[in-house]
Amino acid sequence: MVLGCYFLPIQKRSNWSHPCSPLWQEVEMSGKKTLPKEVIQRGRYIQLIIFGLPLVILPGYELYQRIFNGKERKIQQGEILSDGTLREFSEYEKYEVHKNSWLTRIFGER
Repeated sequence: MVLGCYFLPIQKRSNWSHPCSPLWQEVEMSGKKTLPKEVIQRGRYIQLIIFGLPLVILPGYELYQRIFNGKERKIQQGEILSDGTLREFSEYEKYEVHKNSWLTRIFGER
C-alpha cells in the first residue's frame, strides 16, 4: 500500500521523475529497475532534437550572413603537401578550386 509520495525515503527518489507522478508510482509498485518503453522513446526524440538543432542553426546562420549581409564565402588558400609543408595557391588555382567545389555547384557563386 502506498501511503503517499512524500513518505518515500529520500534515497529511493530518482532524478528522472518527480515522486508524485503516476509514472513514478507505477515504477515503484512494479519494482522494476528499468524505465517504461514510452519514456525511453520520448527521451530519444528529445535527444535527436537537441543534437539536430546545431546542425540546422549553424549552416542556416552562415547562409543568412552570405545572402542578406553580403558576407563573402571562404575560399581555400592552399594545400598541405605530404611532407607537411603548406603550398599557397595562385589566383587561378583559387578560382578553379572554388569553381569546381560541390558547395559552389549547390549554392552558386555567392
